[in-house]
Amino acid sequence: AGGRYYLAEGTTAWGFTTYILIQNPNSTEIPVELTYMTDSGPVAHPENPIQMPAHSRKTVRVNDFLPGRDFSTLAEGEGPIITERAMYWNNGTGEAGHDSIGMPAAHSCFYLPDGETAGDGLVETWTLVQNPGSSDVTVEITYMTPPGGGNVTRVEVVPAGSRRTFGMAEHSGLKGRAAVEVRSRTAGGRIMVERAMYWNSRGAGANTIGAFSE
Repeated sequence: AGGRYYLAEGTTAWGFTTYILIQNPNSTEIPVELTYMTDSGPVAHPENPIQMPAHSRKTVRVNDFLPGRDFSTLAEGEGPIITERAMYWNNGTGEAGHDSIGMPAAHSCFYLPDGETAGDGLVETWTLVQNPGSSDVTVEITYMTPPGGGNVTRVEVVPAGSRRTFGMAEHSGLKGRAAVEVRSRTAGGRIMVERAMYWNSRGAGANTIGAFSE
């Protein structure tokens, strides 16, 4: 448990419902603040500070407070907390969902070995990049193909306190499978990265934080 958690993925648009789940495992009450980092900058959760009783759990349905937006989340507690994010959607064949733990620190590089694109949206891969800092960060996104040849690198700017979304098919121009590396090229710039994948025309999906280095 730590006092701060980053969650790069999240959306209340496109038919998705997003929940932030906070656990207070301590024997004392702890106030927690949430900040949603959108494509246009940070938005404070309107119920801040959230007063969490000892040994309790809080569920925040973000759609009730920030409708129709893509966002990342920063959860900050005045004591140790645990934070996860759950997302649900329904493409017409039944409800599906994915979930991820938060990370207690941002880092300079993230590695995401899985990724795939397939025709007509049958398989989608999205890279979500959160910049929790107070300055813009330039990132280098590399798509690594199975043979290691024909890799594609793009350079993008993630504004301070914001989140950007990169669809593999459009951003890389590749078809088939590729791993993803996201590296900060700004001195001291730290980021948080997740990867979401959907298949069967969004009938199912998965999400991960991947591995990282400083």
